[in-house]
Parts: sequence; C-alpha cells; structure tokens
Amino acid sequence: MGVPKKQEVKSVVRATQIIECLNDGTSEKSLVQISREVGLHVATARRLLMTLVGTQFVRQNAENKKYSLGLKSLLTSKNAGFALDLRQVSIPYLSELMRKSGETANLVTEDKGEAVYIEQVECKNYLRTANKMGSRAPLYCTAVGKIFLSWRSPEERRRFLQSISLIPQTSKTITDIDKLLVELEKISKTNIAIDNEEQMNGERCLATGIFNQNGDCIAAISISGPVFRLTPSRIRELKSIVLEIGLKISEQLGFEERSYKKADGRKLKIS
Repeated sequence: MGVPKKQEVKSVVRATQIIECLNDGTSEKSLVQISREVGLHVATARRLLMTLVGTQFVRQNAENKKYSLGLKSLLTSKNAGFALDLRQVSIPYLSELMRKSGETANLVTEDKGEAVYIEQVECKNYLRTANKMGSRAPLYCTAVGKIFLSWRSPEERRRFLQSISLIPQTSKTITDIDKLLVELEKISKTNIAIDNEEQMNGERCLATGIFNQNGDCIAAISISGPVFRLTPSRIRELKSIVLEIGLKISEQLGFEERSYKKADGRKLKIS
C-alpha cells in the first residue's frame, strides 16, 4: 500500500529516486546526468547528493567527481542492484579461491581513498589477519589497495600519494613515493599485487582486480595468510589461481577481455 501523496516528504522521495538512478548498473554518473535522469534542478540534485554522500549511501569519485552507490547501500540494502550482485557473484568464487589456495579469501572495494573489506571466506587454518569483513585499510600498504591505485593514471597515482601521509605500518611498509610509483606501474601491467608484511608483521597478501562490463576496476580479491605458508615460492604458484578466479568474477559481471582496451591504448592484461 503506497503512502498518500499528502504525507510524502519530497526530499526523501527525491533521494530515493537518485539511489534508483544510480542502481541501474552504470558504474558512475555525473551530477548533470543524474539531475537530468531524475528530473531535478542541478542545485537540488547537488544538495541531495551531498547528503547521501555524507551518509555513505552514495560515494563520489574524488578524481572525476562522478557518483555511484556508496558503501552503506552495498552493506545494508537487499536490492542494491549491481552493488549487491558483486557480492552474490563473488561468494562462490571466493570459496573456490579459499579451497584452491588454502588461505582466507577477501572481496574488497574502494571507498573514500581506503580499501573496504565487504566479504570474506576464512580458511580452516585461520590465523589472525590485519583485516576482517567490514574493516578499512590504507591503499598504499595493502595488496588490494595497490590494485586500485595501479588502475589510476600515473598522474592520479602521484597526486593521491602526495595528498596522504605514508605512515609506516611495519618496517617493510613502502613510504618512498617514487619507489611505490615504480611498483604500481609494474602492477598495472600484470594485474597482480603483493603485500609483503607491509601492513602487518607476519602476514602476506596476494591480490588482483575485478572489472565490470566497461573495463572499470570496481573491486579486488585477495588471499591473506601467514608468511610461513605464503612463502615466495608458494605465492608464485598461487598467482595464476588468483588471476583465474578474478577473471571468472569479472566475466560474470559482463567483462570481455578480448574486446577491451584502455583509453590510452594500453591493453588490459588480467590473465
């Protein structure tokens, strides 16, 4: 039974219309695009979006200023469309990754310049890990975070790193911007990243990116485990498995590797 028109709060109705607008499977939309699709004046749409961003139901890309569904929509809504599909699609593959690797598997998104762990399948030999489901972590010292940074342009990477404090989490945290930029460029060519005890002593992580139908890196998966299990030789063995599972998830989200090329001409290598 619907709410009588006289009892409707216009701002709430308009806010839900914006969320529905962002819930159509498109990765990001501009302010003008949203105002046009919802039928609102740009100034009105901007005010509502600012409120939704503040409540984390909508997120704004700091680089291009476009909007998409936020973390709270992802974690709490049962009908969050593509955002929820990401978790639903990924869970069986995370389980497969855990079984094949023997390590805890994670699904991570980026929100407000941080990595957010939105799903996790723990291994039987579970040990204390730096990040549990729902936790946030820096981008510069995590494998998943490096994935997100690597798919930005070189200029965007440097600008972001210069805007934050590279606080050492361990003695192995890379705090030299130039050294980190060199690593990120390598990651952009292989789509595989490693956290070698850079966030937590005694733990290593291996990550790869997840892509949507437009070729946007919209998430990352990783495995995390103790250094005595994730040895350098074991990590070399697991790289192909992590890449394989990542590609499977991406394909389920509509990604077609053969038909995609970065705007700058750089081919996307995810397998």
